[in-house]
Amino acid sequence: MNIKSILFNFARVLSKILMASNRYGLALPLLVVAAVIITRVAPHPYNFTPLGAVAVFSGSRMGSLLKALAFTLFTLLVSDVAVMATVQRGFGPLSDYLFSFTAAGVYLSFALLVALGYLNSLRFKLPFVALALLSSLLFYCVTNFFVWLSPTSGYPPTLTGLASALYAGIPFYRGEFWGSFFFNQIFGDLFYFSIVFGLEYILVRRWQMA
Repeated sequence: MNIKSILFNFARVLSKILMASNRYGLALPLLVVAAVIITRVAPHPYNFTPLGAVAVFSGSRMGSLLKALAFTLFTLLVSDVAVMATVQRGFGPLSDYLFSFTAAGVYLSFALLVALGYLNSLRFKLPFVALALLSSLLFYCVTNFFVWLSPTSGYPPTLTGLASALYAGIPFYRGEFWGSFFFNQIFGDLFYFSIVFGLEYILVRRWQMA
């Protein structure tokens, strides 16, 4: 079996799942939640996850902002539980993280990404590459803004302190290939946005026209 036939069979299976989700409602959302959990628990570069793509795609395609918000935040919460139970086991209770400034910034960021996708579907119609770049920038700014707000961060409550927090927030920058904000966040978003929006184009739009 060659690569072309493998991809075709994979696309056919996914299309059946899409059609089944129209009848049974939960098939596709559960598949997305499972995929997010697997990609977050499996070894991966820091911040290289599909959550940004899921948030924007949900906002732009679900048709309801509230449903998209509920689905995205539920997916984030469930995957956080899975990560804390496996990869970060022993780092402390999940409640300590969920009620921290860090978590507030993360959850607000993904809520804003859902809103970005929703607004884009109604008005802006930006291509997915632009959405990926905007998503990376928004996540970076909001999460590090909340780090600056945290009373335990040590940053002074000034613009200079905010600038220092933003600079220090470049994830794990050590001059390594996978150790910078660009390759972790931006490249990860571009990668998963390509998969999510690309699969939608192949499975829904192209196949409906055939």
